Amino acid sequence: MRKYNYAIPLALVALVLAVALARRGGGPPPEYRDSRLMMDTIVEIRIWGEGSIGGAAALDSAFAVIAAVDSLLGDGLVTGAERDLLAAPCVDSIMATGRTAWRITHGLFDPTIGAVSRLWEFHPGAKPPEADSIAAALAAVGLGRRPREEGRDVVLDVGGIAKGYALEAAAEEIERLGFRAAMLNAGGDIKIVGGKPGGGPWRIAIRHPRSPGEVIGCLEVGPCSIATSGDYERFFTYDGVRYHHILDPRDGMPAAASVSVTVIGRDAGLCDALATGFFVMGADEALAVAESLPGIEAVFIFGDSLRVVTTGGLAETFEELK
Repeated sequence: MRKYNYAIPLALVALVLAVALARRGGGPPPEYRDSRLMMDTIVEIRIWGEGSIGGAAALDSAFAVIAAVDSLLGDGLVTGAERDLLAAPCVDSIMATGRTAWRITHGLFDPTIGAVSRLWEFHPGAKPPEADSIAAALAAVGLGRRPREEGRDVVLDVGGIAKGYALEAAAEEIERLGFRAAMLNAGGDIKIVGGKPGGGPWRIAIRHPRSPGEVIGCLEVGPCSIATSGDYERFFTYDGVRYHHILDPRDGMPAAASVSVTVIGRDAGLCDALATGFFVMGADEALAVAESLPGIEAVFIFGDSLRVVTTGGLAETFEELK
């Protein structure tokens, strides 16, 4: 009598059943991921499920959106006639979000600080600009001011909002293509789309601002945007003083009120801008402002002791680990 080997047919049946269950929601959805160097950082995108095109093609499409923003904004400083700048692709949209953040932070997030920003360099061996140069550049700072001379160029610094804006645009592209779960990460700025595959909350770590590679706390969140501004991202030390890249538009100097600020909300561009403005504002005032904003939560780290304070909405979902 002929003997049959059932191992191969049974394996094939199991595979077919697994695929069928996954398609019917009975198993984990397929995951696609990639990371690329852009916007001066590593951008990672992960998407789950199936859309109107393949997962690899969807990743390419999302990265193309970010690359388009990156090519326009470059190092974050955009120079030109104000009318021409606002007519440029995406700059008008970025500035609309910037004006919202400017109002919320009482002018402490101000994208017109570009004339001051370009005076500063942040690399080993750098030194602060001359006080006279900073004072002269501050004359051009102030959102809503018109150029003081006809045809005079303005310098916008959109570095505090560009990554968030790009992530928001890429997430919209992913959703347009039919994918319902995604996580986008641009150097710590995060956009989450949909529920976590497998259920439960997303768990997001907040970097320790003084110990590279370590975590100071964790958040449990649903779909949202998360942006962090910290004094550890770009800095130099000169004559024993630490100078970082988050500038106060009132005096053109690095803001001294905070060490790190993380903002959680819906729109990634607004969260990015608010994290910068709240950093300059300082925890006491910014906490009150954040508490007054529907849909906004924040984590503040400040002082030599690295004290951590959060808005009330994070009382049950933030875990301090230090």
